Amino acid sequence: MTTAPMEDRQWVSQSDGISRPPRRGRTLSVFGVVVSAVLTAVLIIRVDLSAAWAHIVEIELDLLLLPALVTLVNLSTRAIRWWLIFPARFRLGFGRTFFAFATGGLANYLLPARGGDLLRCYLATRGKLAERMGLGLSTLAVEKIFDALCLLVIVTVSGMLFAPPDWYAKMQTLVALVVTLVIAVVAMICWNAARFGRWAERAIRALRFSRLAERIAGFVTMFARGLQGTVSLGRLSLIGGCTGLIWICEGAAIWGLSRALCFELSIPGGMLVATILGLSRAIPAGPGQVGSYEFFMVTATGLLGMASDQGLALGLVTHAWVMLFAVAFGFSGAIATSTSMTTMFGRGVTPDREHSTAD
Repeated sequence: MTTAPMEDRQWVSQSDGISRPPRRGRTLSVFGVVVSAVLTAVLIIRVDLSAAWAHIVEIELDLLLLPALVTLVNLSTRAIRWWLIFPARFRLGFGRTFFAFATGGLANYLLPARGGDLLRCYLATRGKLAERMGLGLSTLAVEKIFDALCLLVIVTVSGMLFAPPDWYAKMQTLVALVVTLVIAVVAMICWNAARFGRWAERAIRALRFSRLAERIAGFVTMFARGLQGTVSLGRLSLIGGCTGLIWICEGAAIWGLSRALCFELSIPGGMLVATILGLSRAIPAGPGQVGSYEFFMVTATGLLGMASDQGLALGLVTHAWVMLFAVAFGFSGAIATSTSMTTMFGRGVTPDREHSTAD
């Protein structure tokens, strides 16, 4: 029987074989749970729960078909975009990419701190742990950068269409600064990959962590190669088009659900709500964003003049809706690819083989 590589067993206790996450990860998880608990308590105190429930029980089920179709288009487009982000040399078949993406989406509602995103990066690659995570995280970085750019555009346009409070302008400025900084760092790594990798390796060795130096260098190299694979006008245009469609679908789905609840919310208003919910994911929260999702829904709909009980009703329905589709999408991904978790671990992308023709 073969044993797992040391890289894949770095958190496993030699005495009992139980995997233990790092102390920092546990601290972040606990902090997220506390944040969700506090925000839930705020909602319970400030919102009329009985009025919110009264709105939910009056939902018109026949109007849920449209948001269901929009949600399916949204999830499928997200999977296609992630597949396109992978460099042609390392790209998986779409079925296996779909499986990894769907599994990660499902895990995001079970693990704190968006742990499902790390899981899908791990499932979609193969090799040494540092290298496979470097490649996977590079695709995740490109995905988040495009999302952030799209959200920045929506936030800016919404500020012109609506009359937001003072904190909204500060949030807009903060988002712009963060996006600019991230793009600058990614560009530096992308265009100076070899130099950046050597610098990182020397820095780690100077700290007398020589065993980590090789892993860090491998991570940075694969991260940069993943970024470099997306630097083409055609590829960037496709990814940008998918990103725009994704966030239009996000807003349209929220609009459709509000329509089923007989609330007055426009599609641009739905896109603004979706944008604030998207930005809220950067804040640590408990598994499934329980409590925090509803809190930011009430905050976002309040900007549009919606009562807090209506905002909570829409938040609960939308949250349940998203989780339902995440579960269905996750299981359908496994069925559609006709594979198992064991197969995914045994067969992945290797850094020295072609899996697709070049663009």
